[in-house]
Amino acid sequence: MVGDEGRSITPPIHPYPTTRAEIVGLFRQPLGRLWLRVLARLMEWLTDLQPKQLNYSDVTPQLAVGGAFRKRQIKRLRQRGVTAVVDCRLEARDDPDALARAGIDFLHVPTPDRYGFTFDQMSEGVEWVLDHLADGGRAFLHCEHGVGRGPLMACAVLVGQGYGAPEALRIVRTKRWQALPNDRQLEALLQFEQDWRRRGSASAVDDAAALNHDAHVVRVTQPGDVVSDVSST
Repeated sequence: MVGDEGRSITPPIHPYPTTRAEIVGLFRQPLGRLWLRVLARLMEWLTDLQPKQLNYSDVTPQLAVGGAFRKRQIKRLRQRGVTAVVDCRLEARDDPDALARAGIDFLHVPTPDRYGFTFDQMSEGVEWVLDHLADGGRAFLHCEHGVGRGPLMACAVLVGQGYGAPEALRIVRTKRWQALPNDRQLEALLQFEQDWRRRGSASAVDDAAALNHDAHVVRVTQPGDVVSDVSST
């Protein structure tokens, strides 16, 4: 886009941010934030046009996102190989007993519509899902429409698997066109990535310190001796 003086002018808002710089830049633009929330509302409306279909999209072979489902659709989830469900809604909750009867584990991470998760909520969801994936399961993460909270949790799981936040967002949006986390949710994702990496680094330092300590411990295990630890100087 070119201005009156021939200088290049960057449009004040993007259709949707795809890079870290665009996401961060969006936070400084009130119009950009508003535009993103309007797009998310529009996407919610579009998903309501097909109420009878299972609101479901595969993101990876073991991870899927979508919207609310009816009890009679639980069988269809199981047929797709789903073994774990994360419900991100505050306004409603799936029936854990009905899911259990189908052999599906359940986690509820209640979050207000159009808002992001706290770090503790994201960590709980990510760790729970990663445990199931490690056992060969398939997780379905959902909210009401499958536009914000469900895709946001899926992005967090991908961050937990080592992806950067922008790349995780691109993966989810490539596999699910309805995925459109708003500015508050994108901000929560970037903050989660930062805190998750920091926590991982701290854990690595603690593990290294423990290994270093163990390497300097002499264990006396002769018959009749009392086991003792002596740290070398």
